Amino acid sequence: MKKSIERREFMKLATAGGFMVFAMPNFFGIPELLKSSDDFKNSKIVSPGCRGTKVKVARLYMGNPAGLWPEPNLDLAKEIQFYRSRFSEMGNELSDVDFIVDQLVSTPEEVISIKDKLSAVDGILVIHLTLEVSSVLNEILSAGKPTMIFAVPFSGHEWSFFGTLMKEPIGAKMGCILSSDYKQLAFAIRPFEWSYCKSQLFIIT
Repeated sequence: MKKSIERREFMKLATAGGFMVFAMPNFFGIPELLKSSDDFKNSKIVSPGCRGTKVKVARLYMGNPAGLWPEPNLDLAKEIQFYRSRFSEMGNELSDVDFIVDQLVSTPEEVISIKDKLSAVDGILVIHLTLEVSSVLNEILSAGKPTMIFAVPFSGHEWSFFGTLMKEPIGAKMGCILSSDYKQLAFAIRPFEWSYCKSQLFIIT
């Protein structure tokens, strides 16, 4: 029987579950014979708790070229290149992730144009680059997928209403990380992985 859980329960479960996957593999019923086989020992486990699969993630860079903050002439292409280099540095941590969508979105219309691609992902990672992207974010959330927002200080003022948005129906599957620690980009994707591996048991609502 499938069980539906709310976003807050999902986030707690993802954190606790991720620990148990690594600390207590027997908890998830991994056969002892498989654990002791050379084939298992020599293969890389991808998607914690799953083998041979990858989590499908949409990586969206959310920025408005006309936004005046963090600076009027922010080079969005340069910002995206910077973030992609950070992701490259975390290659091993992200070996279980397939970024099937990876692009800048500056208008709601651009999000609408990729809605069919978003319907195929397990989660959406939104990287907040500039001010004046509220309408873009709302369109992303309307896709109905678990969504994590990563925003560094001064990337925009939208963070001030993230808490309120998460309490509204459109933000029911939304989480956010406000940090200047770019290693948290990998952590932001973990809830998608846990949800994917347990998809036989849970539906995120």
